[in-house]
Amino acid sequence: ITDRLLPTLSIGSSSSFNYSDMNQNFSLVKKKKRIATIVTALQIIEPRLTDISLLSDGIYVDVQHKPQLIPLTTMGNGFQRIANLLLALPSVSNGLLVIDGIEDSLHFSVHGRLWEVIASVAEKLNIQIFATTYSLEVIRAANMVFSKMKDDQFRYYRLDRSIGTETVVAKKYSPKTLQAALDMGYEVRG
Repeated sequence: ITDRLLPTLSIGSSSSFNYSDMNQNFSLVKKKKRIATIVTALQIIEPRLTDISLLSDGIYVDVQHKPQLIPLTTMGNGFQRIANLLLALPSVSNGLLVIDGIEDSLHFSVHGRLWEVIASVAEKLNIQIFATTYSLEVIRAANMVFSKMKDDQFRYYRLDRSIGTETVVAKKYSPKTLQAALDMGYEVRG
């Protein structure tokens, strides 16, 4: 056992962003030469994206056929949320990231690709991720993505209240158990 604390970060579900933290995280990503990974991941939302830059007044994106760079602050909440999440990952290398309401501001069509990116980066950087959701689409997408990986990469926990005691109980689902429950139409959300 070590006395060293794990790097830990929590990303809330609110649509407000701390741009100062995002700027610092961008600098870390740039130093580690991982901007291309961020650009590729952000193309989930904006396929015409070609680059992302930090200027003196904030983060800007380069989108094909636009005459100038576009401030990140003018992009949609979903785009900003993914940018915030991806830029934060390197700051918790060998640590823990908690994401509340991972689906917040994101269209269901990007959930699978988002999980693919998160899984890939988290594995490379040795990050354990805890994500909360009420979205069945997010649960399905995560299970689909992680079912293609080693069995120990994903666990789903449903929180329920114990009848009579009102104690919160966590029920663990392996990817196979979760898939069977989804296939049979069982309610897997707490």
